[in-house]
This record gives sequence, C-alpha cells and structure tokens, in this order.
Amino acid sequence: MFKLKKIEVKKPKYGMDKPISMDDEMMSYPPSFSANAKQIPEIKDWKVGEKYTVIMEVEMKRMSSYDNGTKKSTDASFDVIAYKLADDLEDMSDDDIEKLQGKALSS
Repeated sequence: MFKLKKIEVKKPKYGMDKPISMDDEMMSYPPSFSANAKQIPEIKDWKVGEKYTVIMEVEMKRMSSYDNGTKKSTDASFDVIAYKLADDLEDMSDDDIEKLQGKALSS
C-alpha cells in the first residue's frame, strides 16, 4: 500500500487560562467534502467514525490568496470528478500504484 500525505490539524486552544482565538497559527481544520449515495454508492455500507481511504481526482474551481502584513493565506475550492477506493487497489498493478503514489507525493 502506498503512503498518504498527512494533513496537519490543530484544535482550538481555549479554556480558563487561554482565551478563544481565531488565529490561524493556533487552529486549523481538515478539509472536508460531502457526497450522497448516488455519487458514491459505497457510503451506504460505511459507518460513522470509521476511516476510509479514497483517492480522488479533483478540479480546482477557485483560488484566492492574501497577505495583510501579519498573515498570509491561500484557499482553494475543488469539484471531485472521480474517485477510487483503496479496496479497489488490489486489482491494480504495482506500476499503476507506483504512478498514483508518485503523483500524490509530488504535490
């Protein structure tokens, strides 16, 4: 199985001694997407809280960047146009898996 690039996530820091802050350095959330069973039929058999490996082909629809002197940010929106489940990788050749891994690691 090939290795996936992990996404760093920081939970908000707050409590009695720490005020709630919206500073990007203090918190970040993982990107998310939504799908219905017509788009991805396999989700009917999935369970909430479980992890599933899905390889997606996405098309970038929007990108914005800004720098206000103290903070820089770049955001993008994507449409998911194709997917493959990790279970399907069993049917792929080693060469095909290496190509997928190379694409994932080069981005």
